[in-house]
Amino acid sequence: ELCRECAAIGDAQGGSRVCQEFGRLAMTCLTRADQNHFAFEVMYALKQFSRLPPNMLERLHSRIGPATTAVDNLSELELAELVSALMLRACILFHMGDLPRAMEIVPTLTHVCLDFRLPAWASFLRVHGLYWCGRLHHVNEDRETAIKCLRKAKSSKKHIFGIAHKINVVLQSL
Repeated sequence: ELCRECAAIGDAQGGSRVCQEFGRLAMTCLTRADQNHFAFEVMYALKQFSRLPPNMLERLHSRIGPATTAVDNLSELELAELVSALMLRACILFHMGDLPRAMEIVPTLTHVCLDFRLPAWASFLRVHGLYWCGRLHHVNEDRETAIKCLRKAKSSKKHIFGIAHKINVVLQSL
């Protein structure tokens, strides 16, 4: 309850866009059954993965909760947590340059982000998941799927931590 009150005060008082987005990210924790990925999502939002050496990225990758590739019978909340885990893993593996391991999870991440309904609070996870799918499909020389993922990500307008510019840059390179 205290978090909700603080967030409401922060929204009413304004503040920088980044502060507001981190406040909204923190608010997602209140609606999530599994908060294990929150610290990793904050690191991701702060763009820390690209600054870490491969051995640290590997340690982070191993600490992200289990990410099943079975999506049947999962609730919307469970799908959102799956997207969180897979998106974080895909990003880390991209920065490690580990395309083979990334391509073991990218098809599932692509499928869930394109074909399943997620809670509204998870829209940023979908967009960022599709962005990383697009990047990895491109590196894997699957231009058609890369474009499909990136265009779908670009079509989403209301989410925190917008990456429209990054999406456009990658689309232009294709």
